[in-house]
Amino acid sequence: MTSSILTVFPRDNNACEPKSGSSIRLKGYTAPLINCGVKYNFLAAARPSYVHPSRFRKLKVPKRIVRMIKLHNLIYNSKALWVFAKIIEKIIKKNKEFNYISEVCEGTVLWSHGPRSIPLFLNRINKQKFIYDIHGLAYKQKIEHKSRELRKKIKFWLNLNEEKQVIKAATVVNAISENMKQEIVKRFSLPENKVYLAPDGLLQIPSRKSSQEVQNKKKELGLDGNRVILYIGAFVNFNGVQDLIESFINSFAKSSDAKLLLVGDGSVSSHVEQIINQSKISDKVVRILRLNYSEIGIVQKMSDVQVCPNIDNKNNRLAPHIKYYDALAGSNIVVLPDFKEVRQVFREYEKKIEYFEPSNVNDLSRAIQKCLDNPLHADFSSEEMKPLTYEYNCKQLINQYIESGLLVCG
Repeated sequence: MTSSILTVFPRDNNACEPKSGSSIRLKGYTAPLINCGVKYNFLAAARPSYVHPSRFRKLKVPKRIVRMIKLHNLIYNSKALWVFAKIIEKIIKKNKEFNYISEVCEGTVLWSHGPRSIPLFLNRINKQKFIYDIHGLAYKQKIEHKSRELRKKIKFWLNLNEEKQVIKAATVVNAISENMKQEIVKRFSLPENKVYLAPDGLLQIPSRKSSQEVQNKKKELGLDGNRVILYIGAFVNFNGVQDLIESFINSFAKSSDAKLLLVGDGSVSSHVEQIINQSKISDKVVRILRLNYSEIGIVQKMSDVQVCPNIDNKNNRLAPHIKYYDALAGSNIVVLPDFKEVRQVFREYEKKIEYFEPSNVNDLSRAIQKCLDNPLHADFSSEEMKPLTYEYNCKQLINQYIESGLLVCG
């Protein structure tokens, strides 16, 4: 029997190197495929460094064709517009670039890490097996969507509509946590065996940095001789960076040796700067806007505690964020929000965790103070950390695909 081939669609056409949560996950579940015995094509506008040239296929579809595909997907199930949908389908099939994609994907299992219009279209017209990898649910993210612009509201509604169609049409759906799996099953009325557990994780177990390397970086940032409270992540509302700033102002800014190291940028960055300046704590805060993924270990090693101050909302309760995994890979103790799903996933690693009540600034201060008063630098062995890696999770997931008959490997 011929082995199955996966055709991987990345989250965006740029298929960028690992920076954000989604691009890290993309590499996490793509890079180990060959070691798992799975042949694959990587279909994107550009080739990331972790994809071998022989696996890469150029994706170049005109925007007008993409719009037509989206329109086709929107009206596909409409009895009144069925004929119109068939006409659009014929026009799309005449496009040279689309035909190339269709040929690359022919006879393969489609695996989409985010973009869904083209895989959904191929699934419908060619009856191809389709794995949809969910990193976040659009309807859950509505809590962050507050635009009053009609154009943006329409775009968001179309996104919700497409999400529903894709989840219903997919052969299987990957969910990043048990909580999200149950949410998908309930929300979209799916059988449980259609939704597979595919957790986030670590791209690799980080190598330990030398003391001299860490000390040099600490001097460079003006943190030598200080107790350092570290935050790494996007500056967005649900990540709770404003709560961390408030906690620092209330409880630590007056301390002669405490400093706050903020790594990241985002939509609330200017607001954070405003708070820092108005509170006159600029001399107590160090900011790094961009940090290579490979450099995370250095800033972790020179810190006393790493804080993930995510607020209490529906989206955060669904699943642990990727940055929680990265935080636990460091040598210092980690402050995490006390969500049921977080405790479940990291139950074997609690000796390095201090939990706080999400959205409670006073309790966040308590947790940070406890970590500073009782510093813990305890590393887990590589063997202990292995279940938190993408490679481990990818192997588990591929085994499930094989057992279910979705993939044939050999």
